[in-house]
Amino acid sequence: MRFKMGVLIAAVLIGTVSLSGIASAASTSKRPVSKESLKKAFGRFGTEAEVKLDSDGSPRASFKVDGYKAFVIAYDCQAGTCSSVQFHSGFETSKTIDLARINKWNAITRYAKVYISDSNAVVVEYDVDIMKSEAASQLEEALITYRATLRSFVKEFID
Repeated sequence: MRFKMGVLIAAVLIGTVSLSGIASAASTSKRPVSKESLKKAFGRFGTEAEVKLDSDGSPRASFKVDGYKAFVIAYDCQAGTCSSVQFHSGFETSKTIDLARINKWNAITRYAKVYISDSNAVVVEYDVDIMKSEAASQLEEALITYRATLRSFVKEFID
């Protein structure tokens, strides 16, 4: 009887340790974006980027797409790891941008949005929830999508 009870206690302890490891990994993977994962994604993408931490410890990156400035801003952060990012580019233009064109673009473009800021800049933003524990690969895919989105935006509103 003692042997069976000892085996049962050992099994419960092993299970508890295993589950706490899984819970720890799960909580980390819910916020997979970090300064390191951003650097890794830009490296894989072949784009130079300045990746730094904001005053609150959230990662942020600045980079260029076809010569145009762009930013990645991380959101929903705790202890330097985050669960979502926003790609952002703004353009000062002397052109008059018709709101009907912006509305049409927003209606047919998935995931991204265009608007006119308070300073009259035309802005394009693209929001991404990062679900994979290997954030760099999902961020790299998002970079590819943002590049295509930004090119479409520039062709429609800037060129």
